[in-house]
Amino acid sequence: MKLDPELQTTITRRKVVGSLLRLLGFEYRGATLSRKGMTFSGSSSRAIEHAQVAGPPFLTKKLGITVLFLPLVGGGEVKGAGVKRKDADRMISAIRTAWREHFEKFVSGALDDVSIISDVVDRLRRPRRYHSACLLVDHAAASL
Repeated sequence: MKLDPELQTTITRRKVVGSLLRLLGFEYRGATLSRKGMTFSGSSSRAIEHAQVAGPPFLTKKLGITVLFLPLVGGGEVKGAGVKRKDADRMISAIRTAWREHFEKFVSGALDDVSIISDVVDRLRRPRRYHSACLLVDHAAASL
């Protein structure tokens, strides 16, 4: 499931619930996922790149209200509450797909370097010939 470059997934919470949730500390009223990352909108907006995400998002319920948690690098988290469960599930699926694509792109650039280093380490474990000092180790141990 590849994200289209122009595709954006957006969720917003219901306005009726929004004022109550703002008082409970849930400042973000919506989230938009794009190719670059996520933008949480509310009284203050916050943009989060895919590289800042520490793990997969997950849902929980607090006081009967669906809350979307997004763990961030450094131990922080972003919480969005008051969205419909169906919309939250759709957003989580889109976030996981975008994060996986970002991670695969990040890792694929390093695969060539990792394979070269692996070949070097393997060759160092299997030297073609022994140094002359290695041949003398048994004789030196026996003479001591």
